[in-house]
Amino acid sequence: DKIIVFLEGDIGYGEYEVDRNSDKNVVLKYSQSFAGAGIKYSFTPDVTTILSVGQAFGRQLKYLDGNGKVNIESAPYVSVKIDIKI
Repeated sequence: DKIIVFLEGDIGYGEYEVDRNSDKNVVLKYSQSFAGAGIKYSFTPDVTTILSVGQAFGRQLKYLDGNGKVNIESAPYVSVKIDIKI
């Protein structure tokens, strides 16, 4: 198959230790989800291009000690990738 159409999505989480004012190693949690669609085109078995577009949503930064939370607006994304096998 030279052309493949696909759907993609993910739910991601991460935790980071940061310094906040005089507090050291405070845990900050980041979360987001995304959904989109794309096209994969193979020029040759060794050269492939992938184009995908979608929306990131449910993005949030939150301190686990409860002292702060930020909801980040949803945003579109575009991704272009070229894979070359050597």
